[in-house]
Amino acid sequence: DDALAALAAATRELENHRAGLERMRENAAGLEDEIVARAYAASPSPGWLAVPVGSSAMHLRHPLALVSACGYPEFTNYVGGFAGSLDYIWCDSSALASVASMPMPPLESVTAETALPNSEFPSDHLPMVADLRFVH
Repeated sequence: DDALAALAAATRELENHRAGLERMRENAAGLEDEIVARAYAASPSPGWLAVPVGSSAMHLRHPLALVSACGYPEFTNYVGGFAGSLDYIWCDSSALASVASMPMPPLESVTAETALPNSEFPSDHLPMVADLRFVH
């Protein structure tokens, strides 16, 4: 009976702790939104904003209509333990349009020697190439 009572008390404490953490998360998110909104309103460059969040993150806002000139490939980086897209050529679709882009190599050539870099691709990042034209 003592063990069950101790378990029930510990479970209640854990639930209270989780509820407290959730309240803190909600409060922090609300404060963060408020800080970003105030900074955006006070920005000297309309439409542009960069607000640091901690020591290694940042909220960014801009008025550009960015699109990837090379589309959204499955991967641009393929190394042991990771395969994903890290590289893009971003362009403002209100000013530039992608006319053509170099196709990505097939997975077989990227993985022929396990991963990148290899004898065909000297970097762990695949090249991105796009031809752009001005919209106006």
